[in-house]
Amino acid sequence: MSTAISLHKIVKNYGPFRALDGVSFEVHSGELHALLGQNGAGKSTLMKILYGLSVPDSGEIRLGDAVLRPGSTKEAISAGLAFVMQHFSLIDSMSVAENLMLGQLKGASYSPRKLIASMQDFIDRNAFELDAAAQVGSLSVGQKQRVEILKALYRNARFIIFDEPTAVLAPHEISVLFATLTALREAGIGIVFISHKLDEVLQVSDRITVLRDGRTITTVNTSEASAAQLARLMVGHLPAPPPARQSADISRSTPVQLAVRDLRVSREDGSPALEEISFELHAGEILGVAGIDGSGQSELAAALYGLISPEQGEVTACVPANRIGLIPQDRDEDGFVFGFSIAENCALDELDMTDAGDWTVLSPQESDRLARERIEALDVHCRGPQQDVAELSGGNRQKLLLARVLARHPRVLIAHNPTWGVDVQATALIRDKLLRQAEAGTAVLLISSDLDEIYRLCDRFFVLFRGRITGWGDRNTERSRVSLWMTGKEEGAA
Repeated sequence: MSTAISLHKIVKNYGPFRALDGVSFEVHSGELHALLGQNGAGKSTLMKILYGLSVPDSGEIRLGDAVLRPGSTKEAISAGLAFVMQHFSLIDSMSVAENLMLGQLKGASYSPRKLIASMQDFIDRNAFELDAAAQVGSLSVGQKQRVEILKALYRNARFIIFDEPTAVLAPHEISVLFATLTALREAGIGIVFISHKLDEVLQVSDRITVLRDGRTITTVNTSEASAAQLARLMVGHLPAPPPARQSADISRSTPVQLAVRDLRVSREDGSPALEEISFELHAGEILGVAGIDGSGQSELAAALYGLISPEQGEVTACVPANRIGLIPQDRDEDGFVFGFSIAENCALDELDMTDAGDWTVLSPQESDRLARERIEALDVHCRGPQQDVAELSGGNRQKLLLARVLARHPRVLIAHNPTWGVDVQATALIRDKLLRQAEAGTAVLLISSDLDEIYRLCDRFFVLFRGRITGWGDRNTERSRVSLWMTGKEEGAA
């Protein structure tokens, strides 16, 4: 029988809240075992315990017949475990090559030129589009994720946990990743695959374990499972399908709320991030921005929101600056202050200066009230307004962030990957909120690396590749053409 790494009857409490209630889980060598559950079901907590980042209140971890000491990442790594997380363990000031080699040199000197050449060869052999010499701090979220995946591959781990690895990948990159996962599995590596995308789970896994409310609901063979069955097990009932835009036509007679003309933005190293970008965003419209992550989407969002100044071109907003809302791509870095409570984070939105130059002062009671409104608005699962926002699951932080942005009643909403790392039910809720905003007259710019989301929600969209618009389309545009635009192999319009 193949070697297995396993968790037995794991219990984890955070104060009065029980995050895990006797959960058992195992993955065998040469198996791809998917872990499913809604945001807050306990998936990340369970994997952090397996990797030694958190200590269980009871239960044990085993590698074969050997019991592993809980709370020791060093022991987990020594046992052959790697963790490709949503939130990255990279050093921004180092190059991609240096990050791949972290912990491997053991104080020895090295030739930067030879290291970069060696790591570039490794990157190319795994079909990842990355520059080994690039500084990690200059990379997009999706590119940083690929460095983490490469780091696990380079260290030849026996068991690898992948937490939402496809969340920001383009369709052809997902195919490459799945081919890599298949090769790893055939080489005898055990894989834990955490995803909210049921079609992906059904495509790549051997077995599936479903968690709900901190408990193991079932483990099934993938060959015997269906998407409807898994969705019902995750939620406790069959969830409503995610909404779709009812009409692809938006009247061009509605007012222009945001106009962009010949926009040019450069990165810190002087290379072009955006070139000759022009478009108009109308009231009541959902305009999509598609493309492989790292094609200029982050710089576009920042320029439109006024966080960076363009070198050339104009951004004309036809609404007051305080009526433009932004859902940033990196919710943790740009959306929250970790160590602050939910109430304190919500209070930050209200700290506007008066005409006299004084700051608005909120009482604890008022901050608590605002937080409860935000929590209820998007059904954020938490222990209450005083909970540290860092303790929320990624999906619940995303819902809280959206609730905070919508509470300011934006007339222009820039949403960058709003459903990244979010479960099926929360995805439906967030998409419904975006549709309702558009129906109420808000101009919505949806920047998404999820092409299905673009087709489902947008009236029209354009594709970015290396900072340029390579094509315009709508939901009637053939996806094969869009894939060519996303890789720069064809330019055009629907």
